[in-house]
Amino acid sequence: MNNLKQSHWNNSSPNDGTKLINFRVPNSIINDFDELVKFKRGSRTSYLVGFMDHFIRSEFNRMKESNRINEFINGIRQWSDFTTTLLYFV
Repeated sequence: MNNLKQSHWNNSSPNDGTKLINFRVPNSIINDFDELVKFKRGSRTSYLVGFMDHFIRSEFNRMKESNRINEFINGIRQWSDFTTTLLYFV
């Protein structure tokens, strides 16, 4: 019986690589969302997974861009330090 309870509350499915999630949403938002999903003939799950995927990809791109900006600024800073050092010794 203990194994049955544990498997019932296990949110990960080892067979298909998915995880069950559960969270609260204000009624007005979920009602509007459900109406739009129904109108678009989709599923709540497919849209939420799509939103998560889009968020991950856009944040990853933002992080890459931030890293490029930081590398550029660090390059300018190093160049500035180098030229300052050269001017000091000239």
